[in-house]
Amino acid sequence: MLIIFSLCFSITSWFLMILFPKTIISLFSNDPMLVGTTVWAMRIYMVTAFVMSAQLSSCQQTFIALGQAKNSLFLALLRKIILLIPLIYILPNYFSKKDFAVFLTEPIADFLAVTCTVILFSIQFKKLLAKKPKTKKLQAS
Repeated sequence: MLIIFSLCFSITSWFLMILFPKTIISLFSNDPMLVGTTVWAMRIYMVTAFVMSAQLSSCQQTFIALGQAKNSLFLALLRKIILLIPLIYILPNYFSKKDFAVFLTEPIADFLAVTCTVILFSIQFKKLLAKKPKTKKLQAS
C-alpha cells in the first residue's frame, strides 16, 4: 500500500510541476526572467521525479522499519553523494550548455539511484521473507 500511495502522490505532483510550472513558480516570484529560467530548469530537474517515491518513501523507509538502516543509509548516500556530486563535475565536460548539464545530473542520479534501490529492495525483501518463521495452521477440533 505504501508504494501505491507514494507513487500516486509523486505522479500527481510530477504532473502538476510539468504541466503548470509557471503557476507553481508564480507562488514564489513574479519576475518574468526568473520565471522563464525556472520553468526551463524545473522541467529538466523534474524529468524522473515521479519515480523518487520508490526510493524515498517506499523502499528506503521500509529498510529502516525492517532494521536494515545500513541499506537505507547507503541508498541515501548513493543518490546525493556518490552519484550527484561526481556527475555535477563530469557532465559539463560533455555539453556545450554547462547549466543544462548541471540540471541534467539530478534526473540521471535519480534514475540510477531508484534502479539500484528497487533491485536491492527486491533482493533483500525476498531474503527477509524467507527468514520469516512459518506459522502453523490451527486444526479445528
